Amino acid sequence: RVKAYGLRPRLLLSTAVVDFGSRIVRSERVKKIPYTMDVEVTNNDEGKELSFEFGQPVAADGTRVGAYTIEPQSGRLAPGPAGGRRVSYMPHAKRDDLATAPIFLDGDDSKAYVSLELAGSGRYPKLLFDRREVTLQPVPLGMTATARFTVRNDGYDNLELKCKLPADTQRAPLEISFPNGRMIGIAKEALEVEVAFASRKPLSFTANVDFLDDDGNRFSPV
Repeated sequence: RVKAYGLRPRLLLSTAVVDFGSRIVRSERVKKIPYTMDVEVTNNDEGKELSFEFGQPVAADGTRVGAYTIEPQSGRLAPGPAGGRRVSYMPHAKRDDLATAPIFLDGDDSKAYVSLELAGSGRYPKLLFDRREVTLQPVPLGMTATARFTVRNDGYDNLELKCKLPADTQRAPLEISFPNGRMIGIAKEALEVEVAFASRKPLSFTANVDFLDDDGNRFSPV
């Protein structure tokens, strides 16, 4: 014989998993504002007031995951309308942050009544390009060949574009200009870059042009 009883849940969550997806790791030089999502907590305990508390988010091995905070961490709820709780996520490195936040009822922290799953992934900002290679068309000697490509922002709040040209200007006499300025970020997600080449003797070459951020990280179309 098999017996089972269905129990009315005392506490309801609007979602069992809070997934922040992929988020940018902020630089130490800028003000760090966490990413936030809201979770609604509902007292479903048949006319009784319910006290609850979120425990510290921990990984599968039991270690504390400091990338997450939940506020307010505890409270009391009357039956009926849900109460909101804000989950904040601040990634500290390029990694996956998986955690579980236990929820305790009535001051009993010996066993979690239910748990809230937390997921997020940190990644560093980078520069993207609309093409992998820029080809300058052949022109008569002494004439200037030009081409344009677009640099796109992926995660920087505000960055002044810097570029590093090939050191051997005799073999690769390239010039780089920014028709619409060098600043890229939240206000301007993309910038056009113009590359120019002129030579008074027959010449062909292949070269890399690197773009640098404030931390010295290099990005190149190739």
